[in-house]
Order: sequence, then structure tokens, then C-alpha cells
Amino acid sequence: MIKAVIFDLDGTLIDSEPNYYLGDKAFLEHFGVTYTLDQYHQFVGVGGVGFLKWAKNEYKIPDDIKKLTKMKDDLYLKFARKNTQIFPVMLDLLNWLESKNIPMAIASGSTPSIIKEMLKITKSEHFFKILISSHEVKKGKPAPDVFIETALRLRVDPADCLVFEDSQYGVQAAKAAGMKCIGIPTVIKDKLSAPFYKADLLFEKGISTVNLDIIKKTFFK
Repeated sequence: MIKAVIFDLDGTLIDSEPNYYLGDKAFLEHFGVTYTLDQYHQFVGVGGVGFLKWAKNEYKIPDDIKKLTKMKDDLYLKFARKNTQIFPVMLDLLNWLESKNIPMAIASGSTPSIIKEMLKITKSEHFFKILISSHEVKKGKPAPDVFIETALRLRVDPADCLVFEDSQYGVQAAKAAGMKCIGIPTVIKDKLSAPFYKADLLFEKGISTVNLDIIKKTFFK
């Protein structure tokens, strides 16, 4: 029985991944680095810390992670404040879950300040009891840390949690935490990476194919 629902934020709940690409592209261009869309696709779901560790190592960027995180977030917000919206089908789901008094939480690779800002922009902050960032735990996705911590704060057994994720790393993390998981890939390919197929329910063609009736029948009988 599902007692709580946990959402990844970017690309799952809100249409923010294009803005992250633009922000990260501007970030790396500041250091004289060209960042391609194919490169970006490899980092969907990794989170800010993972991206910055890669960038520092790959391009020998000298500044510390804290300073780089602020710069990265500022550049992202430059784009995100203009055009970020919650996916309509996910808003319908949030309203339904709220009507059933099912607790909801966010578990995201974004920083705490970005999570709060995006929920404020999309007017969806009131839905969530708990907001957890991968920056607050030891390891980011695909490690299960952020989901385990979310379950602890919700005071719900991980086995009774349902996770919504748009990346292979998020699906891996949710299943490693012992949770049910619905995969809604952001990057649509003819053949998805293997971890996606570990999801308990997979909408292979992404957000446009999400069916709330199927979700309700499968997990909320």
C-alpha cells in the first residue's frame, strides 16, 4: 500500500531541463568550454554536485564547489524564472493525491534554494511536506541516500513509498532504496538505458504519455 509519494523535481514535475541545459552551457562557456546537448543528456539526473565534480576534473576549473554551485544556480535562474511551468498532468496528479491526503515530498539533485524557488515560481510549494536535496546527503543519485532520508523524514517505510523519476539514475536510486518507482524519461530514445526497465511502471515515450488512470489502478487500488 502506498503511504507517501516522492517526486524528483526537474524534468519530472516541472519542465526545467531545457533551462538547465542553457544554464550549464553558459556556466561552462564562462570557462571557455563548449557544452553540447549530447553531453548534457549524460548528466540528466546526476545532480549539481556530480556535474560540478565532473567539470572541475575534466576542465581543471580552479574554484571550490560552493562558489561554483552559486554561480551555476544563478545562471540557471536567469533562464528558469522566465518560463518554468509544472507539467499539467503532474499538477492533476498532485491535486488528486492531496484530495486523498497522501503525503508528498520532493527529492531532487538541485540545491535547496533552487527547489524552493522553483516550487514558488510554479505555485506548487503547498503540496509538499518535505523537501530534500542531494546536497544534504552523503551521496547523490544513483545512490539511494536522498530517498532513504526522505522516507525517514516522512516517517514512512521505504517499501510504502512511490517515486516519480525522469532519469536512469533516479530510477536506480529509488529501487536501491526499496521503493516503488514510475519512470518518465526526459530524454526519449528508441532504446532506453537498462536501469529504466527496473521501474515498476515505465512511460517509455515520456511525459506526454503519462496516464493517471493507469497510475491510480496500479498503485492506489
